[in-house]
Amino acid sequence: MIHASHCINSNVINSNTIEMNMSHKSVVSILILTLFSCTFIQPGNTARILAVETFAGKSHWNFMSAVLRALTNNGHNVTVFTPFVEGNRVNYTEIDMSSMFKMKIAMDVVEMRQLFNDQFTPASFMLKLGRHSCDVLTKNDQLNDILANKLETDFDAIIFEPGIISGCLTYLGANSTLPVIHTSPVPINTYTERITYGDVHNPATVSTMLFKSAVPKTFVQRLTNTLVFLYISTIIRFQEFLLQVIESKPYDLSIVTPPSLVFTNTHFISDKARPTPSNVVSVGGIHLKPPKKIPQDILNFIEDSPNGVILFTFGSTIAVNSLPRNIVTAFKEAIAQLPQRVLLKYEGEMEDKPKNVMTKKWLPQRDILCKIMLKDVKTILRFVDKYLNVYFINVFLMIYSAQKR
Repeated sequence: MIHASHCINSNVINSNTIEMNMSHKSVVSILILTLFSCTFIQPGNTARILAVETFAGKSHWNFMSAVLRALTNNGHNVTVFTPFVEGNRVNYTEIDMSSMFKMKIAMDVVEMRQLFNDQFTPASFMLKLGRHSCDVLTKNDQLNDILANKLETDFDAIIFEPGIISGCLTYLGANSTLPVIHTSPVPINTYTERITYGDVHNPATVSTMLFKSAVPKTFVQRLTNTLVFLYISTIIRFQEFLLQVIESKPYDLSIVTPPSLVFTNTHFISDKARPTPSNVVSVGGIHLKPPKKIPQDILNFIEDSPNGVILFTFGSTIAVNSLPRNIVTAFKEAIAQLPQRVLLKYEGEMEDKPKNVMTKKWLPQRDILCKIMLKDVKTILRFVDKYLNVYFINVFLMIYSAQKR
C-alpha cells in the first residue's frame, strides 16, 4: 500500500481517533462486566480471562492485543497464549508460543499471488491452516492442562479468534460453562459465521470473503456471489468432513459452544452495511494508538523533503524484496522520477537505490503518517488559508485474499 501525503488536519484526525479508541475501550469493558454479571460474578469484581491467539499473523495480533489491553486497563486479569511476546505487565501474563507457530510475516509475494490467484484455491489452504493451528495448540501441555483441569476454577471467561474457514478452533471453548468471546480481526468472516454468529449472511446482499466486489449490485454479481458462496461452503465442509474421518483429531469431537460476545474489526464509517446479530460488537480502530516519537533519521528525512513524502509499504505479511527482479526494477525506475522522497519498507539491502529513497526493514507507519500530516498542513496553511479540510491520497496494491474489496 502506498500512502502519499498531501494535506491532512492532524489535530482533528488524532482527536477523533483518540475519542473513537476510548469509546471502543469503554464499550468492551462495559460489555465484559455485563456479561460476567449474568454469570454470577459481582460487577464490582474483576474477571480472570484466558486468551488464546490462534493465528501467527501480526495484524491479527494487533487487534487481539488491543482488545486485551482494553480489558487489563480496566482492571481485568488476562492470561494469554500468544506467538507475539510483548512482555508481562500489571494484570497481564503472556505464555510464549512463538516456537510452535510458523510466523506469517514477510512472506513471499509470488507464492501468495499464486495461492490467491482465484476464488477457490485459497479456501482449501485456509482450511488446512486452521486445522494446523488446532494441531499446534493441542500440543501445548500448559494449555491442555488449563483446558482440562483449571479452566472452570481459575478463569471466568475465554477469548480467542475462531478462524476464517475451519471451525475446529472452537474446541477451545467447548465443553465449558464459561462465557466464550470471539475476536474477528477480518471484517469479512463469512465461512464460519454459522459458528461465530449463529447465522448465515444473505449472499444476494453481502459479498463473500473471496468475491471480487465489495457489494454485489447487479443481478449477475448477486447470482455469482451466491454460487461462489454455496460452492466454497460445500467444498470446505466436505473437505473438513473427510479430514475428520480420515485424520480424526481430539478437537473434532468437541461440542461447539456459541459465543456470548463477538468483537469484530469493523466500523460503520468504513464497512458496508450488513445485518449482524445482537452479540456482535464493532470495535474497529481499537488498535490505533496516539502517535509516538519517530526515529531521528526518519524525522530528518521527512523534514528535509521540500516536495512531500510518500510512504510505500506492503505491510507486515509481504516482503517487498520477494518481488520478481523486473518488478523491483520497474518500481525503482518509477520512484526515481518522483519529486517526492519515498520511505520504503524493504527487507535487506536494495541495489541501485534511487537517491530519493530511504529503506527500512520496519517502519512505524502510523507515527510517520501523523508526522507527514502535520508537516503538510503547515505547508498548506502557509499559502492557502481557506484549505482547512484536508486528506490523504491512498493508492492500494491488491495482493491477495480480501484486499481487492
